[in-house]
Amino acid sequence: MKNDEKINPLQTEVLGMKLKNPVIIASSNLTDNEKSIRKFLDLGVGAVITKTIYIGEKNIQSGRILRKESQIFNSTTYSKKSISEWTEILSKLYKENLPVIPSIVADTKDELVNLALQMEEVGCKALELGISCPNEIGINEKIYDFTRAVCREVSVPVSVKLTSEVKVEEKVRKAMCAGAKSVSISDSIPAIVVNTDGTLPLGVRCGYSGPAIKPIVQKNIYYLKKNNADVEVIGIGGIENANDVLEYLYVGSSAVELCSCIFINGINQVEKIIHDLKNMFLDMGITVPEIINKALKD
Repeated sequence: MKNDEKINPLQTEVLGMKLKNPVIIASSNLTDNEKSIRKFLDLGVGAVITKTIYIGEKNIQSGRILRKESQIFNSTTYSKKSISEWTEILSKLYKENLPVIPSIVADTKDELVNLALQMEEVGCKALELGISCPNEIGINEKIYDFTRAVCREVSVPVSVKLTSEVKVEEKVRKAMCAGAKSVSISDSIPAIVVNTDGTLPLGVRCGYSGPAIKPIVQKNIYYLKKNNADVEVIGIGGIENANDVLEYLYVGSSAVELCSCIFINGINQVEKIIHDLKNMFLDMGITVPEIINKALKD
């Protein structure tokens, strides 16, 4: 393989999609418009996930993103764009066969199914469901019911985005039993930011992400894959460089999602990660499929 330039060592498959590399841009404010999505694709990423598309009433208040050194806190929620705006954007992207995955959420099963069907109608090849709220009572049942409702109605593969907290395996089992093809772990961790004057700049609840959550997420993915070898995982959390991507692949992720490192180091970090990752794999003479789960075999 090492001497065959025709082989792309980074190619991977996730959600039934063959990606040129395992680097996916996560759903965030960075993916809330067509221009940004195209920019990331031009940098060579495997895929881009849209800012979460919400079918309910939009919150007119803008969320905030707060950076503290290598820590990212955010109080953002869903895309402010309408469904019609998103269907127009996605329709154009899919006509060019670009790897863009809609992230969707709704308050009811029927609304979520309706939204999923609209995304499928414009040509999406996969969906990510952002339905997991770690503090919600009965969340395991909601994960099953909402995922099942969508998977019964659409033909495209579905991933459920979950937070890497206590009993994440139970949530994964619910999602997979309901028909999900994959799980994306982890969404940002629920947190709070307190100023030295006692004020809460992001309110009583925000999401925390960055390098500090990486070993926690990797531990959960490792044991999840150890006990459920057939589960397809997209790893998310604290990726800053190519080595971090490699670690996520070792513990069983088929692909990874980036976000925080772009806020911390800028958009050029994405291109650097992909460049370094390709050189690393060429030097080692291996491919992505060959090293997925490597840590589980030791």
